[in-house]
Amino acid sequence: MLFQEYSANNITHYDHNLIHWGVCVTKTCRQYLGNHTVHEALEACLNSSLQQTHQLQARLVEDQVYCTEFGETIPLDTGDIIVATVLITILALNLLGSLYDFCFVPEKSVVGKVLLCFSVKRNWKRLSSPSGEGPEPRLRRLKMFNGVKSFTTFLVVMGHSPMAALITSNNTHFIELTYYNAIYHIFHNGNLIVQSFFMTSGFLLAFNLLVVEEKVKLTWNKFPKWTMLRWMRLTPPYAVVLAVVATWMRRFGNGPMWQTAVGVEVDACRRDWYYHLLYVNDYVDYSQCMSHTWYLAADFQLTILGLLLFCCLRSWRARKIAIAVTFAVGVVTPAAHTYFQNLSPILILAPEVARHYFVEDPTFNNLYKRGHTNVVCYAMGLALGMWVYKLMNTNFDVTKYKKYRIVYWSTFPAGVLLIICGGVFYIDGIQIPLAVRVAYAPIVKILFGMIGFILTLGTIFKLETVYRGLLEWRGWAVFGRISYCAYLVHVSVIRYSAANHTSLLHSNFFQIVSHLQAEVHTNAALLTYFGLLLTTFVVAFPCWMMVEAPFNQLVKVCFYPAPKTRKEDKETELIGTAHVVLMNNK
Repeated sequence: MLFQEYSANNITHYDHNLIHWGVCVTKTCRQYLGNHTVHEALEACLNSSLQQTHQLQARLVEDQVYCTEFGETIPLDTGDIIVATVLITILALNLLGSLYDFCFVPEKSVVGKVLLCFSVKRNWKRLSSPSGEGPEPRLRRLKMFNGVKSFTTFLVVMGHSPMAALITSNNTHFIELTYYNAIYHIFHNGNLIVQSFFMTSGFLLAFNLLVVEEKVKLTWNKFPKWTMLRWMRLTPPYAVVLAVVATWMRRFGNGPMWQTAVGVEVDACRRDWYYHLLYVNDYVDYSQCMSHTWYLAADFQLTILGLLLFCCLRSWRARKIAIAVTFAVGVVTPAAHTYFQNLSPILILAPEVARHYFVEDPTFNNLYKRGHTNVVCYAMGLALGMWVYKLMNTNFDVTKYKKYRIVYWSTFPAGVLLIICGGVFYIDGIQIPLAVRVAYAPIVKILFGMIGFILTLGTIFKLETVYRGLLEWRGWAVFGRISYCAYLVHVSVIRYSAANHTSLLHSNFFQIVSHLQAEVHTNAALLTYFGLLLTTFVVAFPCWMMVEAPFNQLVKVCFYPAPKTRKEDKETELIGTAHVVLMNNK
């Protein structure tokens, strides 16, 4: 009864009625094997111990019992062989392209151009080159987005890094106490930061298409080509990571938590992979397969929406009306879902919800990850892109607005405060009225979008030097380019770090935010935030060098052949700008 009462508050407490045990059956419960199955022997063995020490009785939850035999091997199947062949082919292309670039004078033949796409030397130069280079000087004003992409990727990893502690902690009470500390709600409610991705994506699409429209007419017949460009931008590294997770990932480790943390994702990816390649996985519920990639599907769908608005509507007035309608729809949809499905207005990082990577949570499935419930900030990004483009063309003078710098400086503390305010939905014993939840669902996104709105305007037009200097540091260009691959692999790194432990580890604040947790009860070190961040970018680096960058260049070779005249050369440069929009719009 005590367990049931304590566990009833499932927002801040674990379900202590459900005990997760790792047992070596042949060593601890050998005497119970006999004529019993492994499950029957395990249940009898555990009940014998519980009755003697605590006068309790337990039963196994059949669908959550995972048995691994010592020395068990997984036979190769067709999928393993196909993925290995593809990976070897990509590696061979990188070797051939690099050797061709080093040892021969590059030719302008099609074969030569294709091989040079896979040159490690050239891709390294692309990675380390400063941002803002290209035929359009106005794009150099957008260097801040490298910093935005880098910081938001760091924050996304930070927001997900406690999930390893939620799974492997031996002092769950410490985890539960964090819900009563306002500082920890930066972790718990940090999922709001993903809205900055949508705003950035909408801004870059609108601004760059308007730049292209100065020389190249935007018509509906360009919509299929640019949609395909976007698909080809996202898919190669995504498909490679997805393929590795679905096949070879299951061979990278073992242990009592391996199947619950990694095995379930492998099984789900082998079943649901095609939803991901079609970018509709944000409408597929209860799937453990790379659940964080819901954002890519939602962003792809919103990019299609943005392209339709700009390709089918020619006048500024029509576009502004369409964006306003889109914004209104974005306000209504999360409120409607919250009202009719009685949902929380924010994604609650409850302990048991996080243990299953959110996929069984109704708020995550119906409100948080859907494309149509994330329209607000994307529409604000489209509007901001149009406004910034117009201001740049009118020689906007920012000096007369410098007296409002305090508003600009307040954006960071306001964002932190907005995130912490979500902690009110974690308070024990308080049932937030439905009307408040319905209003909060869209308002919190609008407020976060307004903060991004002010920050972006102030940085682009050089309102001050503190935030702008930080965001425009040239080093962010490297992290910004790798951020897409880092986003793809970071949850797999977290799952791997949690699944490889053979015992539970002690949790504390320094373990969550430090590089490595010192030895606690075992010789294993728990990779936490800084360790996970470092590992994520180490894994993402070869993914970018050998997959993302080469295939991006390959698309340019296929879609934008060498021009024959100066006029064609200029047009190719301008159309190439649209290509940059769709290839770097992450």
